[in-house]
Amino acid sequence: MVAKTGFIILLKSQRFWNIVFVFCAAIILVAAGLMVRRQLVPPVRRWGYIDKQGHFVVEPRFIKAYGFKNGFAEVVVPNHSKSARASSESERDSEFDDTACEHYVVSYTDRGDLDSIREIDKSGHLIARDLELPLISAKFDKKTRRYTFCYVRGGSEALRLSKFAWAYEFDRSGLAVVQRQSSSDSPLELIDKNAKTVKVLPAEICTVSDHDVEESEGLREFTIWPNEKENECVGLSGFLNKDYQVVIQARFRSAESFDDGLACVVSNDKTNRTQYIDKLGHIVLELPENAIGSSFGDGLACVDKADRWGSKFGFINKKGQYIIAPNFQSLSNCSSPRFSEGLAKVGVEFFGIRKFGFIDRSGRFVIPPQFEQARDFSEGLAAASVEVDR
Repeated sequence: MVAKTGFIILLKSQRFWNIVFVFCAAIILVAAGLMVRRQLVPPVRRWGYIDKQGHFVVEPRFIKAYGFKNGFAEVVVPNHSKSARASSESERDSEFDDTACEHYVVSYTDRGDLDSIREIDKSGHLIARDLELPLISAKFDKKTRRYTFCYVRGGSEALRLSKFAWAYEFDRSGLAVVQRQSSSDSPLELIDKNAKTVKVLPAEICTVSDHDVEESEGLREFTIWPNEKENECVGLSGFLNKDYQVVIQARFRSAESFDDGLACVVSNDKTNRTQYIDKLGHIVLELPENAIGSSFGDGLACVDKADRWGSKFGFINKKGQYIIAPNFQSLSNCSSPRFSEGLAKVGVEFFGIRKFGFIDRSGRFVIPPQFEQARDFSEGLAAASVEVDR
């Protein structure tokens, strides 16, 4: 009774309400100050490397960071000599979701900051060593609205002086696919590091996958454009071997690289069904019409299933059975999750805020969603990005 009476007296006290008012005003002013500061000096996204507990073992300080391979990883370090405007443009470029493209994006640049592309070891130390393969530089001509490609930081002088209408990365055998002219009469060619033509690919082949053929189990995708009428082109995809010989004819609407002995393809018919083929081109698994699949990783493949309530994804095994039920909400403009080293990157979205974490084979988050973006694990570490103050 005494406590209740004292509380009532406190509520009637003008001094109490003055303290409450000052406290609330202080909170509002601090929040407003933080919002203004965020507008005037917005945070930037920086990449680092996390372990399988979700802890940063290499602090987030890179504009871009890519997967480890043989103990080294490519990163893009901030170029402090740039103007403020150029740095801001670089930060906007880093917002692009290229997590499915491990080395493709870092090798192409039209900002003239090739010196920013470096390599690190697993301690995060910058390594001064010659790159194994030349990098590609792409420059955009505003008048012709076309890119011109060339190779830099590697290869012979003849290679560095050569310009191409299109160019792919060099593979481990020391060969690269290029197109010398932008016309349809100019076929794709295989060149060596002296820019000499080693082989001319069949004229009907218009694109070749840039995946490392060793990592895609000895086969790479290619595309032809067989039908051209009323300005509508329908491409068909097949597979080449290491010698760039056709081993699976181009008969699919699209195709992804081989992994775990299977490749994800889309049938070239009215159903557009997702199918999985073996290295002989035989269909071993076909998904229902309302399901869209992606490549296998660690024996599981992500399948996006649509219904009247929207689209959700889960993971199936090679028999087409769900190992992880489709309970995760699909996100737009986001690459399909893929298991690597026992974990898969999965994104969640609340009120327009998107964060990424990692799940295990039970479908449970073992690393809670907390990152702005992330890549698959490789050699025990995964590149992940967070927002940091400038």
